[in-house]
Parts: sequence; structure tokens; C-alpha cells
Amino acid sequence: VKSKCEANLKEIFQTGELVGRIGRLEVDTSAAQAVAYVQWFNEDQKNLPVEASFAAVRAAEACPIASTITVWAQDKGAPKVRVFQALVSSASARRINVDRVKDFAQTRYLKLFEKVKSVANGDDFSVETGTPSAQP
Repeated sequence: VKSKCEANLKEIFQTGELVGRIGRLEVDTSAAQAVAYVQWFNEDQKNLPVEASFAAVRAAEACPIASTITVWAQDKGAPKVRVFQALVSSASARRINVDRVKDFAQTRYLKLFEKVKSVANGDDFSVETGTPSAQP
């Protein structure tokens, strides 16, 4: 099941809004609840809510067994620098309307996420490395 979900994630991100900017795609099925991890490379911080929304809804579509989706972005110009991280339940991610993401990412969809940290909000990522935790 894990390998099927990871293959689906790779396939779904080969097209669409984040094509060419995806980093790591992973599914963790070691615990009772499966978690999907999606990393992308961000070019413009003002687009972080839009990109996070696209990453979450596409991951929910590709991996229906995941109960939680963890998304994070690195700066494309400085790939070791994290600029965003959050987690969202798959049920909430499925409520994101792909056709309306650009209209509602900042005002509605970002509210679906938990544990949101963003450099656009002045959050400090100096100690953040590796894959973000999926613990709510």
C-alpha cells in the first residue's frame, strides 16, 4: 500500500501547479495512521498558501489511506532554508477546491492547516531540519 501511494504521489505531481518544484514525496505507514509528506521548492513567499493548498489537495487525491498530510517548502534559491511547514488532515485537504485555490488559499484554505509556520509571517525556522513531524 505504501509503495502504491508513493507511486501515486509521484505521478500526480508530474503535472499541475507544482511541476518541477517537488522535492521529497513519502508515505509513512509505520504507525496506526498513515502520513503523507510533500516537500516543494518555493520561489515567491507570497505564493506559499496557494502552493501549500495545492500540495495538500493533490496528496489527498493521490493517497487516500493517509490520515494526515505534512507539507513543507524550502527556498528554491537556498534549498537548505525552510520557508513553510504545516499539517492538515486528509479530510480537510479534500475540502480544498482546486479551481478556487488562487481565490481562497489565504482567506479560507490556510485555516484548514494546523501547526503552520511561515517566514512570510515572521516565524523562525533556524532549528528546523529534516522532515517535519506529523504529530498534531
